[in-house]
Amino acid sequence: MRKLYELVPSWETGHKNRLYQVLKVTDRALIEELEGAGGSEQKPSASASAGTTGEHFVERHQEQLIQRVSSVDQVLDLLRRDVLTPEKYRSIRIYPETMRKLYDLVQPWDRKLKDRLYQALKETNRALVEELEGEHFVDQHREQLIQRVSSVDILCRRVLGKEQSRSVVTDPVKMRKLYELVPHWDTGHKDQLHQALRATNQALVKELEGVSCFLEPYA
Repeated sequence: MRKLYELVPSWETGHKNRLYQVLKVTDRALIEELEGAGGSEQKPSASASAGTTGEHFVERHQEQLIQRVSSVDQVLDLLRRDVLTPEKYRSIRIYPETMRKLYDLVQPWDRKLKDRLYQALKETNRALVEELEGEHFVDQHREQLIQRVSSVDILCRRVLGKEQSRSVVTDPVKMRKLYELVPHWDTGHKDQLHQALRATNQALVKELEGVSCFLEPYA
């Protein structure tokens, strides 16, 4: 719902009315509760959709709707007919929060099941998969490295100058601080970090080099 609401400010009143009507179908009890909370606020209609504040119902109750709408997929399916373009529909349906729920299941899967997920991703999101397959090791495994790397002080001395190293090793979350620098590095510098990780965290690097980037759990 939060992803859907990124589109709402740019909508004309007719589209907001359509969202309101869809929510009345999919989450009637919630809508009636919110209408009651607003006292005598004016309900959306074809001719007048703003309450006394000038805001549309779907804007006035944005945070409540984002947090509490239970049938998001059904809402999207109904809006797909006349409000959402196919591209926008797909972009919301593949929002990371949906994938996060799937990834809650992935960790205990065996290799066969992970391979099946990988193939499904190749079929449904080929461009994304091909883009990720071209990522550098230190970008591809960013969150795992931030969470699991040890000997960060030694690592910093190998890849950073004295001033940068000092600023990183004095930070409470050292690896995350180090990764604030990585997006600005060229491939050679990232290669240097990869080699330093091999030297200081050999077992972890070997483990990650054997894992598809698509199947690492979200942080």
